[in-house]
Amino acid sequence: MADKAPNGNSGERPVTMSGIKAWLPLLLTIATLLIALGVSKATLDQINVRSANNEANIKASNEIVMTLRERLARMETDISYIRIAVDKLDDR
Repeated sequence: MADKAPNGNSGERPVTMSGIKAWLPLLLTIATLLIALGVSKATLDQINVRSANNEANIKASNEIVMTLRERLARMETDISYIRIAVDKLDDR
């Protein structure tokens, strides 16, 4: 068994303010990187949700545009028939 140091520890160095100050920059750097990683992940998740919403809106808009194009095509056909009918009436 290891001999105990006079301070009661088994050969371990006591925690001192200078020891804490030596490790503090490294610990703060690691903590900062972990926080930045978490914030980046949350931001990417928000961007993915917005992107999915935008894609759904675009799909809905495309369907509306297609419906409007179909209606316009039918209107153009109706107008053509009306013009033909009016031209026939004018020819009489």
